Amino acid sequence: MSLYRREGSPYWWFSFSIDGQRFRGSTGETGKREALKVEDDHKLAARKRGKRKKEWTVHRLCQIYYDEHAKDLSSSATILNQLGKLEDYIGKDRKLGSITNSTVMDYRARRRGDGLQQHSVNREVTILRAALRYVAKVHNAPIPDLAWDALKTKEPPGRTRFLTFEEWDSLLAAAEPSLKPILICAVTTGLRKRNILDLDWSQVFLGAKRIQVVAKGDKNHEVRIQPQLLAALSTTAIDQRRGRVFDITNFEKRWKAALKAAKLENVRFHDLRHTFASWARQNGADIADVKDALGHSDISMTMRYAHIKPDAADTAFDRVSAALSSHSASQRRKKRQKS
Repeated sequence: MSLYRREGSPYWWFSFSIDGQRFRGSTGETGKREALKVEDDHKLAARKRGKRKKEWTVHRLCQIYYDEHAKDLSSSATILNQLGKLEDYIGKDRKLGSITNSTVMDYRARRRGDGLQQHSVNREVTILRAALRYVAKVHNAPIPDLAWDALKTKEPPGRTRFLTFEEWDSLLAAAEPSLKPILICAVTTGLRKRNILDLDWSQVFLGAKRIQVVAKGDKNHEVRIQPQLLAALSTTAIDQRRGRVFDITNFEKRWKAALKAAKLENVRFHDLRHTFASWARQNGADIADVKDALGHSDISMTMRYAHIKPDAADTAFDRVSAALSSHSASQRRKKRQKS
């Protein structure tokens, strides 16, 4: 029996559990019949609170998606920030069933009003979609049927700034010694900035001429080490090949100084990735090969380079290496002729 008397008290007390939670207290009644009614009221209220806690709200959606899926991803900090924005703008207590196309459109408009670029807004909407699909699949949660394709805003064409060989020569000549291997790695592998700056010797296999990284989306990605990069990496003594591969001390400062000295404008580090892809296409690499080399999950991301037509079947890595070798040989001939 959940009702009982406490020594020194004239009232009946209750003690019961619902869904593993213990509820205790005084009924404030001396008669047992009246005390039972009070206990029933407390049980009803406790069950209602339990049901409210189990309702699928935006907060519960974000919390479960992050704790069960996103927190161990390399992009967890970004996802956590995006989920926070969804809670702030849609409302953490909003029930999932009340989310409509208009809700998402309003969210989209408000975020654009914050100055966010269209692609950034689309990523936040994509996180909402991913979270809803996750709880529906894993927890059988009821989710709204939204017109996701229509809710994605049209983005401007992607940036495709890439260096000419002359600009590359100027940049490499202007870079201080410890920056050069980083630039060579970027332009011969097409790896993203974070993968390059975080590169550890445990990910580098000089004998096999391969580098293995965890790319965007937490996917394993492998690139080939071409002669130019192999030469740069081989200058590190064997007993020193541990820990971080490149010296990234004051990296941004050194990078900006090299751009200034080379008199290059409108150039970002990510443009070296574009340079890799563009040079590969210029020298005949197939668009599917470029997609694989860059680690793109969707070929539509690679199609920005499709206007350059392929004419042979070597890999993207071979293409860039061959182009650089040919260019370097040409430069050497010119120097000999001048002397």
